Amino acid sequence: MKNINFKIEDKNQIREDLISFMEKNPVREKGFARYINWKPVFPTLQLKMQFMPTKIVTAALLAALLFGTGATALAAEGSLPGDTLYPVQEASEKVRGWMKFNPESKAEWHAKMTEKRLTELDQLVFEGKITEEQKTKLEEKVDDRIEMANKQFEKMKERGEAGGALGIASKIENSLEARENIFRRAGNAFGKLADKDAEFAEKFQDKADKMAEKRGDMEEKIKSDNSEKMKSATEGTMKAAEKIIAEVKKYIEDNKSEFEEGDVASALAKLAEAQTAHENGTIMFGDGEYGRAFVSFTTAHRLAQQAKMLATGKNPKPIQAAKPFLQKIKPFGLFKKLKPATETQTE
Repeated sequence: MKNINFKIEDKNQIREDLISFMEKNPVREKGFARYINWKPVFPTLQLKMQFMPTKIVTAALLAALLFGTGATALAAEGSLPGDTLYPVQEASEKVRGWMKFNPESKAEWHAKMTEKRLTELDQLVFEGKITEEQKTKLEEKVDDRIEMANKQFEKMKERGEAGGALGIASKIENSLEARENIFRRAGNAFGKLADKDAEFAEKFQDKADKMAEKRGDMEEKIKSDNSEKMKSATEGTMKAAEKIIAEVKKYIEDNKSEFEEGDVASALAKLAEAQTAHENGTIMFGDGEYGRAFVSFTTAHRLAQQAKMLATGKNPKPIQAAKPFLQKIKPFGLFKKLKPATETQTE
């Protein structure tokens, strides 16, 4: 077995999840809670002691495991089904999944794992060594992740976080849409396997369609929300959509000589749709229809990603939302952000 550390970005993500959880679930909720196991000098003085919540104990133990001095984890990042270390990779993912403590982080994790399983499918298909058993198992894993993500979407909607759920659902939908295109091309390349691979591709289009229905339900819920909170969220989404449209346009222009002419034409047409959605959202925002504008900007963002997908035939890397700065957290011990070894530090 190969003994290696978790990736720097994984450790940083777990650290941030832990901080977020501990901020929302403080151990010392009551004035005397700090005196757990304290024995009073005077026998007549008694305090009610409370046990530490199980989740906090679990978080502390996992933190010690992942961040303790010299601690390493058995992992096999990048291994594929059939490789010796693939079960180790699955175990590593399970541990990291345990560190997600709220519906949004759980939904994001399920979306990330959906993309990872689909990427494994990509590699096996293009290497020409995928078996029917592997196809079935990976498809089942994708279905499980989608189901778990949908459960978290419902919880997010109950918490008034439908906007965040919409963004994550769009990521999953785009990932599935991309694979339908990829597997069709792979089927054509393998000739006699074309029919089977085409049927397999259609399954992922069906999954994408179902996710689109889920997205549509969330959009309807958001459209009527014209609150100040939604206004603030919409402003951020408007800027993010504008940025990705510009990035994808530049990407296509800079690399169009490497793509097929028909693919470039399709991509530019899709990008024009994204631009129109952004323009419509801007008008709605000016009219105070913040919910409808939010949906329109999210649509623009999704269409821009699809434009890149059409040009390259691959699923674009998800653009991560900016995380709020964690104020008043001192960078020591567990909370010290890790830096890649190649990064130089200045005094």
